[in-house]
Amino acid sequence: MTPQGIHQLSYRIPQGLSPGIHTAESLGAVYDRAEYVMQLVREISPMDELPELTLHVAEAQDWDFLITCSSQAFGDSESWTREYFMQTNEPSRLTYIAYQDEQPVGLVRVNSINTTTAFIHNFCILPAYQGQKLGRAVLTILSDLLKKQEFTDIRLSVVTENERALNLYRSVGFEVNTEYHYYRGSLL
Repeated sequence: MTPQGIHQLSYRIPQGLSPGIHTAESLGAVYDRAEYVMQLVREISPMDELPELTLHVAEAQDWDFLITCSSQAFGDSESWTREYFMQTNEPSRLTYIAYQDEQPVGLVRVNSINTTTAFIHNFCILPAYQGQKLGRAVLTILSDLLKKQEFTDIRLSVVTENERALNLYRSVGFEVNTEYHYYRGSLL
């Protein structure tokens, strides 16, 4: 794995699976976080006066915005974020930039798992634009877009402690499907 540039391992263990936790810990891994996987189970209900936004597929010249936006929204370093985006830049993933009045205000990524399943991730709005219902607008536009592309299973993940995001996702029709615990380890 080292020659492939893999320096850290992440163990994803379904909630309540004690043997998985014991295995990760016996390999020297430490608890990192818990996440819910949520599934869109009902239509996003319309909301009065959603902000006007557009979504555009990110292009090479948008790279700096992707790094800055994600880094600011999630609190990760720009170098870590850059490395993460480079490692996850693959044909099955599309990154969309949300624009309001021609200004980029956020981003969302979609991983096409198969022809019917789309997984939303790295969804963020720049901190200066948060609290203005932009997140709800992005999810509304994106879910419509994914349905037009014939995705019938739309999912996302969220850190369990992120109450603000959980409330947003629930309000637009997502429900918790599964909980996973993540453990972080290094190569032996």
